[in-house]
Amino acid sequence: PRMELIICEGSEGHVIKDVTAINRQGRVRKHQDEDLAVKYRTAYKKPIVSVNSTTRGPHESPEILRHYQWHSMIVKVQGVGVYAKDSFIDFNSKPIRKYANQSRILMDFFNSLKNYTSMKLTSEKIESAPVKYKRMLSSDREAVVYLHTDGYNKTVPKGKVLKLRNLDIPDGEVSIIIVHPDSGKKSRSTESVTNKGFSLTLPGFYEDIAIHIMR
Repeated sequence: PRMELIICEGSEGHVIKDVTAINRQGRVRKHQDEDLAVKYRTAYKKPIVSVNSTTRGPHESPEILRHYQWHSMIVKVQGVGVYAKDSFIDFNSKPIRKYANQSRILMDFFNSLKNYTSMKLTSEKIESAPVKYKRMLSSDREAVVYLHTDGYNKTVPKGKVLKLRNLDIPDGEVSIIIVHPDSGKKSRSTESVTNKGFSLTLPGFYEDIAIHIMR
């Protein structure tokens, strides 16, 4: 509680329990069944830095790293470093180029947010969503929802519905931007907040999707 900043090794301060570091024997570490970074932020109200985010570097699994970084953004955890066993990484390789492109998509999305610092983690406002992992940041001006499948059912068909409740955004018309983190594909629309509630029919997506709602 007296610390201004909490720094923890990736496996002890992870943002999603299914995408995190494990020990060399492959056994689940203590507390790995918890999303500890979220727990720390909620308990101590302090910035969290997670070092050595995952056991997989971008040359091994850019998809895993993409999920980890989007989860980190949505729960406001700063990641420092990516754990990779290889001392040499070919930065011209296809996985690394893919990782670089997907990192740019995340950066562009982050830069499009009106006021990241004013938004609070409010995942409880997600009434229903067609995925296992669902997180939300929101304020009275905007909201960001990140949806991620469980890693097995990777494709979500179009027509599924996202429902939000108790929004701080005033009732009325809102602008929507939907981003596909794997490809960067975007779509825009206009919807409405009614009685603090919001409903959106989703496009089909692969593994994850991000929705930016703006007044």
